[in-house]
Amino acid sequence: FLYLQKSYEYEIAALKMVELVDFQPNVIPICLPEGKDELIGRIGTVTGWGRRSEFGKISPILRKVNLPILSNEKCMEMYKISGKMQWIPSIFLCAGTEKGGSDSCEGK
Repeated sequence: FLYLQKSYEYEIAALKMVELVDFQPNVIPICLPEGKDELIGRIGTVTGWGRRSEFGKISPILRKVNLPILSNEKCMEMYKISGKMQWIPSIFLCAGTEKGGSDSCEGK
């Protein structure tokens, strides 16, 4: 996929390993679900090095937070309530709470 900077679509990475991975207690495979509908309502871990304020510097450390996974429709509804119109593409996975205040930039 080609990363689309305007919409942030396809901001992913795929690694092709040159050697077999030696699985350990902290190095394990993950199983991806068939569809994201089965994830809605479950808790996911969000990570990132985002900006800690609107025009601030990028975080020097990886931040993380556990948040409930939402449907994209619910996510767009929450944006609308906050006064922002935001399209969430179908390939996105949305997570958060109605009160806000927690994201990968803040890590809380």
